This record gives sequence, C-alpha cells and structure tokens, in this order.
Amino acid sequence: MHTTVGTSVVLALVLLGAMAAGTPSAAALEPAAREPIAIRGNDGFRAENGVVGGSGTAEDPYVIEGWAIDATWSTGISIQDTDAAFVVRDVRVDSESALFDGVYVRNATGGRLEALSISGARVGIHLDGAADLSVVRSGVEGNQGNGISVLRGSQVSILGNRLVGNAIGTWVYATQGAVVTGNDVASSTEAGIYLHGSRDVAVTGNNVTQDVYGIYLFESSNVTVSGNRAWSNVETGVGLLKSGMVAVEENRLDANGFGIFLFDTSNATLSANEVVGNFYGLLLQESRDVAVVENSLVDNGQQAVAEHGARIVWHAGYPEGGNYWSDYLGVDACWGPYQSSCPGPDGIGDTPYPIDGDDSDPYPLVRAEVDTYPPEVAIVEPADGAVVTASSVRTSGTSSDPVGEVARVEVRSNDGPWQLATGTLSWSATVDVSLGTNRIEARAWDRMGHGSDLASVQVERRLPLNQPPVAAFLVAPAQGNLLTAFRFDASGSEDPDGDLEGIEVRWDWESDGVWDTIWSRERTAGHRFATEGTYAVRLEVRDPAGSTDITTRDVRVWAVAVGPSIDWASLGAVATVALVAFTVAIVATRRARRRARGLSVDRHASWDAVLRDRR
Repeated sequence: MHTTVGTSVVLALVLLGAMAAGTPSAAALEPAAREPIAIRGNDGFRAENGVVGGSGTAEDPYVIEGWAIDATWSTGISIQDTDAAFVVRDVRVDSESALFDGVYVRNATGGRLEALSISGARVGIHLDGAADLSVVRSGVEGNQGNGISVLRGSQVSILGNRLVGNAIGTWVYATQGAVVTGNDVASSTEAGIYLHGSRDVAVTGNNVTQDVYGIYLFESSNVTVSGNRAWSNVETGVGLLKSGMVAVEENRLDANGFGIFLFDTSNATLSANEVVGNFYGLLLQESRDVAVVENSLVDNGQQAVAEHGARIVWHAGYPEGGNYWSDYLGVDACWGPYQSSCPGPDGIGDTPYPIDGDDSDPYPLVRAEVDTYPPEVAIVEPADGAVVTASSVRTSGTSSDPVGEVARVEVRSNDGPWQLATGTLSWSATVDVSLGTNRIEARAWDRMGHGSDLASVQVERRLPLNQPPVAAFLVAPAQGNLLTAFRFDASGSEDPDGDLEGIEVRWDWESDGVWDTIWSRERTAGHRFATEGTYAVRLEVRDPAGSTDITTRDVRVWAVAVGPSIDWASLGAVATVALVAFTVAIVATRRARRRARGLSVDRHASWDAVLRDRR
C-alpha cells in the first residue's frame, strides 16, 4: 500500500545523491549585496533580476547565485507563475523585521533551491502551488514562522537541510508526493516536521530533536515514517492524528513525552521501532486496524496504553512473534504456537505480556531487538594531508554497521552544511575547498538513528603552477596603403590558467624591437604606417603572474596610387591617333551639351561664373 511513497523515496535519494556528487556551484565566495529579486513569468529570468546564466531548460536551467539580500522591507526572492527550469543557490537572505518571507515560490514548476542561508524572515522558504521542486542543503534558522512551508504542492522534495529555531521546521499542507529526507530539525517552538492533509509522503532519515512535537501527522494518508531519530521532544516523537494508511517503521524514538501517539487513526503499522526512555512508549487512543510488531520498548515510564480502539494487533503470529518489552517477567522454556512443547526455548516468552484491559502481546520477544551499536565511517580519498589545486574535491570512502544497516552517509567541508553522499557501504561526494588548509568530515547514520564518530582529513589547496599565456591576433585589412587605418585585435589571446581578464598586451608596429605601446588590458588597437613596405607586427601578452608570449603577423603596406600614366611611345602611331580622336570626340560632345543648356564654354570663364550659370 506504500508503493508510491517508496518510489518517491528512491527518487529523492537519487536526486540528492546526484546533487552531492555532481558538479558543485562556484567555490564559495562572499556573496554580493543586491536588492530583493522579484520574478513573475518566464520573461522575468533576466540579468537585472539576479540571473547569472542558463537558458531555462532542464539541461541548462536559469541560475541565480552568489547574492546577499536584505528581506527586512520586502520578500527576499519571489518567483511566481513560471515553468522554466531554474536553480537558486548560494544565496543568503536575512531580515530584521520578520515581516516578509525569505524565499517565496508560487505556481512554479521545475525549480531547485540549493545551499541557501535564510534567517529572521516571516517564513524562511514558502512554496505555494509548486511542482517538481526541491529544497536541498540549506540552512533555515531563526525565522518567526515556519522554516519551510509547502502548500498545495506536488512532487516536492525537502532534502538534507538544517532547520533550527523556527516555529515549525517543515510544514507540508495539502500536498501530494512529497519527500522529507535527511534533514536536521531542532528547537522548533511547535513541530519539527508537520504533515497536514497530505498524501503519498515519505518522511525518512531525519534527525528531530528539542521540538514540542517531533514528527506530526494530521489528516494525512499513505505516509511512510521510516529511519528517523526523534528524541528529547516535549510531547511526541511521532504523532498520528486522524490519519490512515501510515507505516511507522525502524525509527529510534527516545526521551520524548510519547514515543508514538495515535489518535483516531486507522490502518497503521508500527514495526521495528526502538522506543526507549519515553514517558509513554506507545499511546493508542480511539484507533483501529493497527498492527504493532517487532518493536523494542525499553525503560519507558508506561510501556504501552491502548484506549477505546478496535482491532489492535500486538504480534505477527508464530514464529515471528510480537514485541520486546524490557519489563517482561516471564520465561522462555517452551516453544510452539501455544508455547506448550517443553523444553525448547524459541526466543518467545511462554506467557503473554499484559498491556491494559483486554490487550496483550501473546508472543513477547525475550531478546531485545535494540540496536545499540553505531555505524562506522572512513574517508579513503583524498588522503590526509593531500595537496590539491581545484576548488572542489571528490571525496569517497566506506561505512559499515556491526548489527544493522547504514542508512546514509553525509559529508561536509570546513564546518559547512552536511550534504548527502551517493551510496552507503561505498560512498562518494564532491565538496568545495578554499585556498589554504581545509577539513573534510564524514559521518554515517544507521536505520535506527545512531550516528557514527566523525571521520576527517585535512586537505591543502594551493594555486596551480602558472602556465604562460598564448598570444594571438588578427589584423584587418590584411594589406593596404599609407592611408589605411589598420585594426589589430588580440582578443584571441588565451590564458590556460583561466584569468582572461588579467591579460595585458603591447605592440611593436615597425619590427624594430622597440615597443610602441605600453602594457594595457585593451585588446584592440589601430595604426597607420608612414612608409610602404612589409611589416612583421609583434604582439606580446603578459598574464598576472608575469609570464609572457610573443607572436608576429606580416602586414603589407603600399604607396598611395595617384592615377594611371600613359606611355605614348609604346602605344604606336595608330593607337595614338585613335586615342586622340576619342578624346576630341568626348570634349566636343560635352561642349555641345553645355551650349544646349545655355552654359558658358569659355575655358577662361571664372569658376564663379560657371557655378552661377549652373544655379
């Protein structure tokens, strides 16, 4: 009954793993301050709205990154009514008023919000009517309202975020197909993770602590709550109210008011959870068709209470058994569905465990299923003390769990946000590093919410050895005369180290070994030559490290033509007579035309008279 949710979990883990291991954003620099961003419609994705790249396709989304925005008097980033693909990443939004949202996305499809830092806003990240959108590896802390709100959305993923000190860490309302995975949620004044009126949702692998309510479902259906740790929450670790078709499995719920609380809930399965040290382990009220199997209930003030319910089943039959109860006083001497074949212990108590009233667990487990062993993690590459030159480093390693299963591995650099690695037993991720010494850390979590010790290595990033530039230029035209203004363009010069803006150029026009211009970052120049000849024009380029390169190109310069001359001797007598006759005819024709127009033909007439006649 949870096929849809299970598929969503797999897709979310693939997406988050791809983000962690794929090409990272530009190395973290101090973000540039700018005004709030407001985009309405696809046409709003323009440079003046903070867009620094992309074309809006899934393969080449619009990119908004590297900004610091003050949301005190306006919403920090607003994106509405779009269906172009976009990414907002490495943006910081702060507010001193809590009057406006940090990020507001409405009726948008195909977006990703990644590595954001948002604090002091009304709502940190507010998604309304969003579809196929993800919020990844962001820090959302100290907002007056919710950290992340998802309203009326579909296929929304909340992955690997840090949500601290908000009213509700993540609120998912009237949404279908959401995934809430791998988030650290703490110190919420209301709930850590709250689903309201939503369906087909997976809540997996989260760490939820010191909230009033840990993970809370209200009027929601077809939900999986799996592999989370909810601890030290005032009221509930996991609470289900008026919900149905819910699986709560393999969670670690400790030191809460209620480990698991159900009210008016149906068709729920509570299985393989560790419920330890809560005031109430399980409290089931007015609920029906609930299966409680293979859980370990240890040292709770009241292990379990079931009130006014129907069809509550506390076991999975024989030989699977029921649950482990740390205060069970029976013995295991016999075996069989009636525990009547003796001797022969089978790991199931010979007498039922009484719960309250008519409820009991007929097959109590006598060996605790509590996993008290944390996983282990190791970093294989880079080696401790490695020296790198790139701004991002691929990190890989291994993890293991002595008893159970590793649920996820997370990696970070220099105390930055944790990001989910790809894989578990063998894992990899890509992290950003700065110039100088960097610390890369990894940690692993098992299915019961136990965290490993940190594994760490130090990596030093240095600038790469400088490579000299490559000089190149074009000249237009390739040849001309003494009146030609030649244009020289060195824009094709390159710096293999990538610092094209830092290249300087200078020119030697006359091939005399004396540079005719000073060093300049202006790549184009013009020159007119004083004498004819062939010139080997020289260009020298210099990169910021002082390395140089020289190239030459020939330019042919001709003398200025003054019109053709006639060699009469070479023409011969006949050709000479013909040419003279042709010339006389032209002159006579011109004079006849001038007489017909009443113009003077006196060759001694002044130019003033001629011009006066023409008027």
